Amino acid sequence: MGKKQADGRQNRWRLWFHLTHDERKLVVFILALFFVGLTARYIHLRQQQPDPVEPPPRAAERFQR
Repeated sequence: MGKKQADGRQNRWRLWFHLTHDERKLVVFILALFFVGLTARYIHLRQQQPDPVEPPPRAAERFQR
């Protein structure tokens, strides 16, 4: 890989992620908030216990036949 190819790739990445310091902090904050919410949802759903549910009367009749 030549030096020009490596420089071209670096320039593309720099252009794509050309954010100011404040914009980077905002992106990091949004991602952190997203992952905190995702973790809280996972913990909440893991601790939740399913409640037993009786089938409706017509469905119970079908299974007794």
